[in-house]
Amino acid sequence: MTRISWLTLLLAVGCSGVQSLCDPSTCGGCCNGDKCESGVEEAHCGSGGATCDVCTATQLCASGHCAAASAGGGSGTAGGSGTAGGAATAGGSATAGGSATAGGSATAGGSATAGGSATAGGSATAGGSATAGGSATAGGSATAGGSATAGGSATAGGSATAGGAATAGGAGTAGGSSSGGQCASPSVSNFVNDTFESTGFLVGTSTTSSICESYSANGPDLAFKFTLSSPAYLFGFLTGSATVNPTIKLTEGSCAGSQIECARAGSSGGKAGFQSNAVAAGSYVVVADSQSGNGGTYSLVVSRSQNLGDTCADARVAALGTGTRTILAGDLGIFDRTLTVSCDDPTDVSQSDAIFEFTAPRSGTLSLTGTQTHAFLMVLSVHTGATCATSSEVAGTCHSSNNPITMGVPVTQGTKYWIRVAGYGDYDYGAFSLELQLP
Repeated sequence: MTRISWLTLLLAVGCSGVQSLCDPSTCGGCCNGDKCESGVEEAHCGSGGATCDVCTATQLCASGHCAAASAGGGSGTAGGSGTAGGAATAGGSATAGGSATAGGSATAGGSATAGGSATAGGSATAGGSATAGGSATAGGSATAGGSATAGGSATAGGSATAGGAATAGGAGTAGGSSSGGQCASPSVSNFVNDTFESTGFLVGTSTTSSICESYSANGPDLAFKFTLSSPAYLFGFLTGSATVNPTIKLTEGSCAGSQIECARAGSSGGKAGFQSNAVAAGSYVVVADSQSGNGGTYSLVVSRSQNLGDTCADARVAALGTGTRTILAGDLGIFDRTLTVSCDDPTDVSQSDAIFEFTAPRSGTLSLTGTQTHAFLMVLSVHTGATCATSSEVAGTCHSSNNPITMGVPVTQGTKYWIRVAGYGDYDYGAFSLELQLP
């Protein structure tokens, strides 16, 4: 198995001498004794290798700091209309202490609903500004009645505006959120619980001409820019409607920067994903692209991790934070088998699997959804025990070619589980997304 050694990468950015188990030079999150935590959970909040803080019951962990959660009430209503192509209705409700309704219609290249229900995770503060008579432009922002902010951020772990601007690029709902922008001005995207997501429309013209797997992508595209404060592995997963032949690219600094990874679906309505080697701290751009045609709907997930997820010792953390949902991108392309389940192929010991560590923030039924780039036989299972290596299977699906595949398992608050995403046989592997929901 080939991947960049963390030690090599750390030497490359100037580290030397004997390192402690956890300090600012070895940990991008926070230090819990000698253990490096991700720094995004209220029980272990921090960044830059500092000692982890424990947030109080009235605080959230945001950007490595404990901050007071805000709440509000009231409502904001905006009117007006803007049309530039299809139909997008900005309205709906944000239920986290208030409601917001942005009336009017706005379209930007297809049908999209902006301002649906946003209930989990963040805080919603009503009483923003509502200005009637907005504008709508295809491929950019389509404002239904100006800006109507009813509750600031209200999402499953990130920020989403209930009743605000509805753009042709779409908006994120799990983890961090982003609507995307053209390559000349990429949307700035922020990770929440090590992931961000965007869904919506690819409309307009192509703004990047880079080649992927010897093919050009000349259809509509959107660009998402983000910054890593410490080395990490990056994972991306892109799906498209029947009119989109998805291509996903990872570049350094800008759309025109050095291409690090790319993948293409090869057919309309397909899926494409990548997994990078460990990359250094810095700025990167992910482009959600289409190979030709008039574009269509898309769904993008980008995740980061200081662990690759190949073994128990290297398991990736899957965290809900204060929300009820998250979604992570992954890939089985270079992995070996770590855990076994009852429905593994008994004649094949070379299956690939990816391991995620999950601690239940509350008791309930954890719902899992796995989506593959193609219909390879996927095995999805949940394990628990004293350690990952000695854990026992508590639930699983057996070599399903359904795409996506789903399962549910009862979980107990405070208990640690290991989620295994695997291929059934030697040739069952590829990129995937894993969605977790716990009401």
